[in-house]
Amino acid sequence: MPTLERLLVLVARNVAQAALGILNPLAGRLIFDDISRLLKKPSDSGLEERLKELGASMQQSSQLIAEIEGGLKIREAAVEKLKQEAQTARNIKDMTDQQRAAVAAVLRTEVAREGRKTLWQGAAVNAFFFVAGVLVTLWIS
Repeated sequence: MPTLERLLVLVARNVAQAALGILNPLAGRLIFDDISRLLKKPSDSGLEERLKELGASMQQSSQLIAEIEGGLKIREAAVEKLKQEAQTARNIKDMTDQQRAAVAAVLRTEVAREGRKTLWQGAAVNAFFFVAGVLVTLWIS
């Protein structure tokens, strides 16, 4: 009949192997090997010490899982962005010539408006620095 320690170790091993094996086979294998190493230790070390080691191993497993989940979320966001860009490209491709001309006209208007806005902003900045330069020159001399 298996001891409580053996049952705890088996349950922990199976949970860690299942969770990590799904998320990342390499990480799952590393944790599985670590837990297997704990199982093969000679029994002269105390139960408490082995359970502490198992707890540390499971804590390391949870950290690895969190890192893997973070990486997966980043990749998932990138995939979602690419899907949206692909859908936009499909929508543009499926436009009629009339629709393309209308979109081009709207874009030209927006670009022209932004160009005028940028021109006036640049002129204001240049005027400010010109006046500041004149004032500093008068103040120094």
